[in-house]
Amino acid sequence: MSKKPTSKRVETGKKRSRIPALLVDLADARSIELEDGTELKFPLRGAFALCATKRGDEIWIVSRKGGKRVATADTAAETMFEKFTGFEADDIGALVQMPEILLERIGRAMSVVYRSDKFSNKPSDYIHAFGRYPTVSVDSKTRPRVVALRGGRIRVTAEGIQG
Repeated sequence: MSKKPTSKRVETGKKRSRIPALLVDLADARSIELEDGTELKFPLRGAFALCATKRGDEIWIVSRKGGKRVATADTAAETMFEKFTGFEADDIGALVQMPEILLERIGRAMSVVYRSDKFSNKPSDYIHAFGRYPTVSVDSKTRPRVVALRGGRIRVTAEGIQG
């Protein structure tokens, strides 16, 4: 019997991670403040999406250049989008054909800043300070294109990001 290869922890402290099959694009990402006082900034307007899993328990910030927008009939994703934005979900953006990537933990998030036109047609900036600090992992410390915020009892609700 041959053994199946398993995902190994790389000596640098990085580990393989999969982007969830479906991420709900909710807003434009602006920045994340880390516990050590540094800030991850996403300065290009509209280039980075603040997304949530359809359960709303993880936040992902991804480059919009890295995936495709596709229509889906996933009712949980549609509900997440409608609950958070207050708009009807015509098409839900899914990130597809993204391979496994290496993510490295860089600390914990103290806050996240995003821009959304939720419940209005006028974009506004929102700052969410976390009460419990989720772990922040990135694909690259110098120029992250994928950022995962996990843990900290994150919940994406109609009121915004909770946790």
